[in-house]
Amino acid sequence: MLQKIKFNSLYFIVFFTILNLIQVSFTELTSDEAYYWFYSLKLDWGYYDHPPMVGFLTYLGGLFFNSELGVRVFHVLTISVGLFFLFKLLSEKEKIYAAVIILALPLFNYISFIIFPDTALVGATALILYGYKNFIDKNNIPTALLLGFYFSIALYSKYHAVLFIFFIVLSNIKLLTNKYFYISILTASILFLPHLYWQYVHDFVTFKYHLIGRSSSFKLKFFTEFLGTQIGIIGLAVIFIPFIYKPVNTFEKSLKYIALGTFVFFAFSSLRGYVHLHWTSIALIPIIIMGAKFYSSRKSNKLFTYLTTPFIGLLLIIRLYFMFNIFGVNNLNVDYYHEHPLWAEDINTIADTTPVVFNTGNSGLRDAPMYTFYSNKFATALFPGEHKKSQYQVLNYEDSIQNKTITYIEYNNKSNGTLVKSRMGKKFYHQKIENFKSFTNIIIESEFKQDPQQENFLVTLKIKNHRNNALIFSKEQKLYINFEDEKGFIKQKSINLSEITNIKPTSERVISIPVEKEFLPTNTYSYIIGFTNKLTSLNSVNSERKKIMVK
Repeated sequence: MLQKIKFNSLYFIVFFTILNLIQVSFTELTSDEAYYWFYSLKLDWGYYDHPPMVGFLTYLGGLFFNSELGVRVFHVLTISVGLFFLFKLLSEKEKIYAAVIILALPLFNYISFIIFPDTALVGATALILYGYKNFIDKNNIPTALLLGFYFSIALYSKYHAVLFIFFIVLSNIKLLTNKYFYISILTASILFLPHLYWQYVHDFVTFKYHLIGRSSSFKLKFFTEFLGTQIGIIGLAVIFIPFIYKPVNTFEKSLKYIALGTFVFFAFSSLRGYVHLHWTSIALIPIIIMGAKFYSSRKSNKLFTYLTTPFIGLLLIIRLYFMFNIFGVNNLNVDYYHEHPLWAEDINTIADTTPVVFNTGNSGLRDAPMYTFYSNKFATALFPGEHKKSQYQVLNYEDSIQNKTITYIEYNNKSNGTLVKSRMGKKFYHQKIENFKSFTNIIIESEFKQDPQQENFLVTLKIKNHRNNALIFSKEQKLYINFEDEKGFIKQKSINLSEITNIKPTSERVISIPVEKEFLPTNTYSYIIGFTNKLTSLNSVNSERKKIMVK
């Protein structure tokens, strides 16, 4: 029946684009989107968490619209461009199946109007597949150069592009003996050099975070949650396709390898940490293509209709919910989707003209830009932890609030703040702090050695003040060293910072802290160094973790 319908892919792309533009105009920013909007306030070749594409596209939209539409419009268009090249990879009878799959595929719809770095990446994967098919057919310098250019677009969107390229190579090992393919790799590498240089200048902060900072201990629930969410977010109509699809040529083989490789890789990743549901988005375009080919080759459309129709209806309801909160529910146990302007207004009423400082854990990097977007007032987020920082630390926003009166917000009442429940339903504690001081972005270098005279240990610290103002310590702050043995037991040494004279602007101070041998029995330890603040319970980690062996 579907094959009898006269289908125009260009009309469908226009329809889907208009649908998404309406959607993004009436949907409030989500927390992640606010953070990516913050990227766009200062264009750069890289950001703490991601390559620069998400910030660049958001910046372009802001040139035309000062609203949610401006944040998202160019991301929507990248999806539309991706669809244009997707349909070029399909026969006429396959296109209508692809269109129905797109309308019924939850993850594809979600990232087409809620922006992630994955949004541009999905559009780029369609470009890569289009370029790769041409490369296979022609195998010459022009197609190699174009393929390399498409690789670079994907890399600038998100690092998961490396997986996409790897699975293509894995599906066609002969590429490693193809001289033109190396032209593609060289082209992509040259175009990606500005970002790699940014990483070098910033001590490879993004790579360190993704490779080290995101790891956690094994939890079976992460694996089971991954399996469950992927079935729901990909949809019953196509989730099984990569497992049963039989490719008939080299190009189709790459589709199968990309989809299966993605699922397998992130299934194993879930054994060492939480996997976000949208991380498998690099498999979407291959799944859509394989799904269209699979269903268009079947004699009956009944299975296809049964598996797609409910999802199309459900996604329509979800789209309406995002725009108009039709259920009157403001929390999906993961994120708030409505009433952010009221939340920002409530905080602004409390803060008045003072800067707002969010010490709210991982959500702080989203709370601060969300508040700024909807209030047009200054805010920053503090990240005192060992691994996870944010773009606020890269830009040293913390420096601008020193010695000022600030409104301090946290979600647990560690600092004896005043409890407020916003009209959004979100609770927080707040307090005004005069002459605010914090040191979470001050770098401390260290060396552990034995004192030959006292036969004790000495930890020599170099405190680096990059700020244009002096570091002024008080009795409210302490400097600590945490020694952790192999069993996870922690011993702490600390000193009052008031004992240290002020550190002048853009200068360093070297101090030594003695550690008695009895304090550290023979064992292997790792240690970190940081500051504590009695007023705010703000305990920061300011050094890299080092490993020592005490004999």
